[in-house]
Amino acid sequence: MPPASFFTLPYELRYEIYQHYFTLDGGYAFQSGPGKLATFDGRPLDLALMYTCRLIAKEAKDLPLKFNTVSFSTVYHPEWSAWAGRFHYQLDLQASMRSDLLLSMVRQVTPDVYFQIALKFPRFVPILKDARERPAPRTPFRFKSEYRFKLGVHRCLAESQSQWSVSRENAFMINQAVAYTLRLIAETQGQRVAAWVEEEEATHDILGFLDKAYEPWEIPSKSKLTTMGFELKDQDVWATMGRWHKKTAKKLS
Repeated sequence: MPPASFFTLPYELRYEIYQHYFTLDGGYAFQSGPGKLATFDGRPLDLALMYTCRLIAKEAKDLPLKFNTVSFSTVYHPEWSAWAGRFHYQLDLQASMRSDLLLSMVRQVTPDVYFQIALKFPRFVPILKDARERPAPRTPFRFKSEYRFKLGVHRCLAESQSQWSVSRENAFMINQAVAYTLRLIAETQGQRVAAWVEEEEATHDILGFLDKAYEPWEIPSKSKLTTMGFELKDQDVWATMGRWHKKTAKKLS
């Protein structure tokens, strides 16, 4: 008689075996250091059964997570402070670049665009109209913020929406309204946008820039922050953050 195969068993019985094998009393826990899942008490997961053969691996691939709860807890890692600062800087830089771009062509906003803005952000319309009376920004925000980083982190990171300082409106609403207005202009005015802004700014794909922008609640990976940093040319600022981080870590040690 040929030896019985595991797959000669009914699936219902195989499922019971999988459940008994993979289920842990405490479930899984995310380990912040290595960034991996482990047992609740920190031991490596035993998934050896899945390496027995391809059929078992395919059949059981989703079951460990189905049979176990996954616990996450708030953690602190010394290296994360600098990366969080980089995200904050890039988020503010994107917002301020959008504001500078809109202010550079605010006099060309059409009545139809104002009408559409009023439907979604009615409180932003008088703010935008008031900006028509002020001179367009001359110095790119990137250089202004790099200068402020040399003076101190608090002065720089408080600069986010200084272009709209006359307003007491919520900063998040302003940020969303600016992005919405730029998208309306890019979609309705097309190639005319290039004639309204400086040559360097005109070469940017406005819609592409808007699509790649962060949301305040995002938690981007280090690789994404590095890629965005290359696009935004934040190398000098990032180096400064690294020095701050080393000084802070030295004081705490």
